[in-house]
Amino acid sequence: TYSDDDLVRAPMGVLWFGGPSNKNTLPRHGNGPIPQVAGGKLFILGIDTLSARCVYTGRELWVKDFPEIGHPFTTLEHERRFRDGQEVYMPNHPGANFIGSPYVSKEDGVYVIYEDKLYCLDPSSGEVEVEFRIPPLEEVRNPEWGHVMVWEDLLIATIDPQIFDDGEIGNTENWNATSSSIILVMDRYDGGVHWARKAEQVGFRHNAIVAGDGKLFTIDGISSGARELLERRGVEVEEESHLLAFDIRTGRELWREEEDVFGTWLGYYEEYNTLLQGGRHGARGVPPDEPRERLKAHCGQSGDEKWTYRERYTGPLGLHPDMIIPGNPGQRAIHPETGEVMLQKHPLTGEEYRWSYHRYYGCGTMNASRHMINFRSGAAGFHDLKNLGGTGNFGGFRSGCTNNLIAADGLLNAPEYTRTCTCSYQLQTSLGLVHKPEAEMWTLNRLESGQKPIQTIGINFGAQGNRRENDVLWLEYPKIYGQGPDVPLELTSSSHEWFRNHSSWIENPEDGYEWVASYGAKGIDSLEVKLLDEESEEEEKSYHVTMYFAEPEDLGIGERRFDVKVQGEKVLEGFDIYEETGGARRLVKKEFADIPVQDILKIEFVNGNAPSVISGIEIVCQDHK
Repeated sequence: TYSDDDLVRAPMGVLWFGGPSNKNTLPRHGNGPIPQVAGGKLFILGIDTLSARCVYTGRELWVKDFPEIGHPFTTLEHERRFRDGQEVYMPNHPGANFIGSPYVSKEDGVYVIYEDKLYCLDPSSGEVEVEFRIPPLEEVRNPEWGHVMVWEDLLIATIDPQIFDDGEIGNTENWNATSSSIILVMDRYDGGVHWARKAEQVGFRHNAIVAGDGKLFTIDGISSGARELLERRGVEVEEESHLLAFDIRTGRELWREEEDVFGTWLGYYEEYNTLLQGGRHGARGVPPDEPRERLKAHCGQSGDEKWTYRERYTGPLGLHPDMIIPGNPGQRAIHPETGEVMLQKHPLTGEEYRWSYHRYYGCGTMNASRHMINFRSGAAGFHDLKNLGGTGNFGGFRSGCTNNLIAADGLLNAPEYTRTCTCSYQLQTSLGLVHKPEAEMWTLNRLESGQKPIQTIGINFGAQGNRRENDVLWLEYPKIYGQGPDVPLELTSSSHEWFRNHSSWIENPEDGYEWVASYGAKGIDSLEVKLLDEESEEEEKSYHVTMYFAEPEDLGIGERRFDVKVQGEKVLEGFDIYEETGGARRLVKKEFADIPVQDILKIEFVNGNAPSVISGIEIVCQDHK
């Protein structure tokens, strides 16, 4: 749920598209394991296969047959529920959210559980390099592998997966294969066993095993919700669950917590030495025992409680260094060190507000990375986390119900994941996306306008959305999207029109604001921007005003000249964009400092021999920090 890749950031453009079909992917609605990237290769689980592709070209490298390996993640059925008196159908398959993934990928090996075997595959060829065998332990009742993960040179696996009834593995009606009775830590190259541990209570839940900083953390036991349902079915389980920490290389128990252990999921922050105990409750297809209104942080060294968060949240959580990101939009991000709701500065006014991201309809979960949150929001979508600039769409293609937008190895991998889907999206193809600063990026947000005087604002005339750059939120004008901040602007004109082009239309793109200059307005006479409230205690502020111009037509020198006044003072006389830039479709900026504003900033375009042209205006209070 988090990638530390520093290169993947908005805006993005296409590096490649195409590649193989979706034949070797899982169908939609199965909550399968998220595709994995390591060493420039993308590894994908299919219904009966595991395959690898080159992330930089999309070329399929190999396909290896494992009949029925993906069957726990192929359920397409929905269960009938009633919501607000209406019958609805909801997915009935928690999939990997419940039983975990049968494979884990590293640059030098892909570890795969298949039937009663655990293989290490060569990442370049898919050939078996090592076959790991279950050691002869007396406690093993069901000699099969349950869960697998890797930490440095160690392979952490579970054996003896627990079967509580005769239901289908991966179904919400049972807890089959969600936990195992034994944890085993081995050398991941030769299979040498470092140590093994048998559960004292019920078993080790697969999603509650995590490693970091030389420690292995796990929960021995089962949640209260699962315990109650199992007891109704006549399955006796222990009363308590224990939270345990082990030295990962020796198996020596470092500490245990026996009170108030409620989690079904564990996460670990090495930079904060913080172990998180909580749940992965999501909007669809989740186990009924996942906690959703409690998240508890423990000191990784001692197990002592650091903080408890008691508001509702949705998993899986994104463990970003700066914030814990909830799985659903609208829920508040949490500071990982304090457990407090994250506060951010309003991009227009600077006042603090409780930050959250938003997205529109889409099944599936989000994937967080250092600079982006990726999800389905109608089409494939993202939140610009680097600038906290809002939500945007890549457009045209649908991301999967299993999240297939993977930020890794310098690009955003988007394998085609619409197998069995009937949604009518135009583009059914795989893509590799890379950061392209010159690409257009339009975002939307649901921020209120704010209550304090405006500190910074950008106004992009005729634009298709919003965008935040260098701490300035640029807003479209006229406003098309119904939500988000309003531009406090009044415009006068006898006749004006908008022009809309593309950033590639600008012929001198070195400035980096060609996305501003490729849009604009012709024929504005004057505009007034309300920056200070009339009731504000401050009588006057000084602002730095930058105007962006580009000539949209093939005119000659002298064919469009006009004056510009700011607060009644002439700042440009006989201004000719074509003459200034040496041609059409070229950006020029004009900056004016120390502009006094009591409440309204007024800009006038006068004495023109042709309609005035303006693309954008950036306004920054000079005492803004």
